[in-house]
Amino acid sequence: MSSLQQDAPPVTVRELHHRSYDDVMAEVDSASPGFAGAFIDETGTLVVRDVRQVSNGEDRANQLASALSSRLLTNVAAGRKVRRESADFSFAQLRDWLRALMRVRLPSDVATFDIDERRNRLVVGLTSMSAIPAMEAAVKSAGVPLHALVLEKAPRTTLLQAGAFPNDTSLRHPVRPLVGGVKIDVEAVGTSGGPCTAGFTLTVGGVPSFVTVSHCTTNYASYDNGRIRQPGQLFYFGTIFDFFIGRESVDVPHQWGLGDGHCPYSAVGCRWSDAAVIGVDPGIPVSVGRIARASQTNGSMVLGGYPPSVLLAQNSGHWRVLGREELFPPLPGAPVMKIGAATDQTTGAISRTYIYEVRDPSAPMEQKWLLCQFEVTGPAYCGDSGGPVVGVLSSQSGTVALLGIAYSGIEGSACNGSPFIGYRYSPITGVIADLYNAYTPWSHVAP
Repeated sequence: MSSLQQDAPPVTVRELHHRSYDDVMAEVDSASPGFAGAFIDETGTLVVRDVRQVSNGEDRANQLASALSSRLLTNVAAGRKVRRESADFSFAQLRDWLRALMRVRLPSDVATFDIDERRNRLVVGLTSMSAIPAMEAAVKSAGVPLHALVLEKAPRTTLLQAGAFPNDTSLRHPVRPLVGGVKIDVEAVGTSGGPCTAGFTLTVGGVPSFVTVSHCTTNYASYDNGRIRQPGQLFYFGTIFDFFIGRESVDVPHQWGLGDGHCPYSAVGCRWSDAAVIGVDPGIPVSVGRIARASQTNGSMVLGGYPPSVLLAQNSGHWRVLGREELFPPLPGAPVMKIGAATDQTTGAISRTYIYEVRDPSAPMEQKWLLCQFEVTGPAYCGDSGGPVVGVLSSQSGTVALLGIAYSGIEGSACNGSPFIGYRYSPITGVIADLYNAYTPWSHVAP
């Protein structure tokens, strides 16, 4: 049988009906009418937006922060100053206008939708600005006011898979017990695959497993039982070996009509995440709730010392997952960390939230959407796909909250040595909505 180290307490997943983040924010508006979103500014202040005209700005700010905390299940104002800023539109208005646009036929050049809390606008990303007249016509037919929108060129994204690694980092070595954040590879390349990263470890139906991105399996968004391996060097031989570690056990296709008004009318289908579950081969020890911890950030090539396969098995070589986003609300401006096989451990800040993204803008007749994704300003490179994105709770104790898994890079060259300046990740709630709700329940999930 597989050797399972249960390093984090099991958490029973209860999400039987998925609520997207924009739905949650709209609920805050319902509880405190006038709420228009929130973000963390460069000073660490929690900024709450508000359409109401009030004289007691400080009291109103605290009221909105309390309503936000009740929906996110944590005190978002803890240890922070809170400031109220006026806004033109409530969050619920922007969310409803986004849904209205989803119900009309959109130009094929549409790549993303995004509710931007800082600008208090619905932002539409276009692959070509020549599509503005067609987009404005679609906006008019949906009954959405033009002054509530920003039309802009969509940022270029590249899936963080395949390509040559810039350096032979220690995250590329076989690590036992298996933890999140280490390099994996698909054994037989089909329509996807390539060097990627194991996201986070868990048990599914009693089987030790890990989550990674679906586009790093044999076939994207399709269950295929494909084999996953872990190539690397054994330090005492210096020889390359391939290690079979498991098979895909859970994946789902894109579905049309996903959720209530979430999937666009013009879409072929939608998903909440780019994610799949890999069941680990019997006999391979797995450490649930542990993620590889680098000794330095932003491109270090040492994980706690040498040889990595020895020291990674000790507590000093890991981050310990205590929970999910209820411990670390993923608001714009929040600092996050990514652990990826290509760039090791990197830091950044959430820049955009609730992104509705066309999976492949180059194929307008086969539009498949990812719903409610997040974007981070911070370095990434090809091979980081699947890498866990976390919020650090305590560097001293090595504890983190799991936020999601990275899947694409933004504004960079296509795997030619230049790192991307940003990346997108699928939130853990979306991963659960796709994989847990569609198949047999996850008996123990850590986180």
